[in-house]
Amino acid sequence: MEKIKVLVVGYGNVGRGVLLSLANQPDMQVVGIASRSVERVKKSVSDIPVVDINNPAEFMALNADVAILCGGSKNDLPKQGPELVKYINTVDSFDNHSCIPEYYAAMDAAARESGT
Repeated sequence: MEKIKVLVVGYGNVGRGVLLSLANQPDMQVVGIASRSVERVKKSVSDIPVVDINNPAEFMALNADVAILCGGSKNDLPKQGPELVKYINTVDSFDNHSCIPEYYAAMDAAARESGT
């Protein structure tokens, strides 16, 4: 069985929970964590590559199939989502309900333009 290679973006509460969940999925493999705080995350994680979220070459080198975006809906996802979807297919949990149409439009436009 070929595993789905996953990049976890963010290492807060949601990111740590996603990592725990992915450990129980036999068809998925975490290939890296992308973070703004690389050195902080490296102190907690030693068996998974940790790369800078602001350096697309670093996270693209991990050859992930999908990125799970674990940032906050208020400040992180509106900026990170449309930028990251230019490079990789994404899954997120955007939940600022009043802003979903705008977020969807931004994600859709960036994804269509890049083919992800």
